[in-house]
Amino acid sequence: MLSIERLRISLPAGMQHRGTPIARRVASELAQLPVTQSVSIDRISLPPLHISSTNSDQQIATQIAKAIHAEVTDSNGQGDGGAL
Repeated sequence: MLSIERLRISLPAGMQHRGTPIARRVASELAQLPVTQSVSIDRISLPPLHISSTNSDQQIATQIAKAIHAEVTDSNGQGDGGAL
């Protein structure tokens, strides 16, 4: 399980109103992804992700959660950073 104290998501213009529901779904998605070791990371910054305004909040949240998980597992030596 991943524990995140604060999550800040920047969305493209016109999509900002979707931020809170997407963040909630990201948290839900992260809770389901496997983490096999304990690690403390002060900050993770992801490169910009290409998302479409036509994607559902769930699709966007899944994409963000997978990117966060890849960063955590890659920095922790758990995986190759993208094999989800």
